[in-house]
Amino acid sequence: MNNESLITKLIELRISLQSLCDGFNLKQANKTSLLTMDKKVLFMLSLNNNCSPQILIENLGIAKSNLALLCKTMESNGLILKSSEQGDKRKIFYNITAKGKEKLNEFYLGLKSDIFKDKNKQELIILENNINQILKFINNKNKVGKNND
Repeated sequence: MNNESLITKLIELRISLQSLCDGFNLKQANKTSLLTMDKKVLFMLSLNNNCSPQILIENLGIAKSNLALLCKTMESNGLILKSSEQGDKRKIFYNITAKGKEKLNEFYLGLKSDIFKDKNKQELIILENNINQILKFINNKNKVGKNND
């Protein structure tokens, strides 16, 4: 496979993943479940206790001011908790609440029913292995890129 072919495949993968993660149902031509920025924040918080805004900014590619507004809304809706370090109120951390976990789980169930309903166990194992290989490649590439900056 040449580089142009690989680039074409990466672009195709990006477009397909975006449609998949945005919940676009090709058969119904509508969005059944949408991976919104608030769900991305909930996902990141589910992986990281006491998550700093910087971690969210770096991983989600969101501007600091937009993150602050989003988190304020999410906090007022009871989806996340904001806390600060004892003695230094400038150090802010976010955590997911039980209500936030419930909303994230609802999203997972929607994706699961949309994506995996027609797949057998063997197909899911193959899919998971392939996704793991892609993620490993991307994560290794990102590590190399960050070290070269």
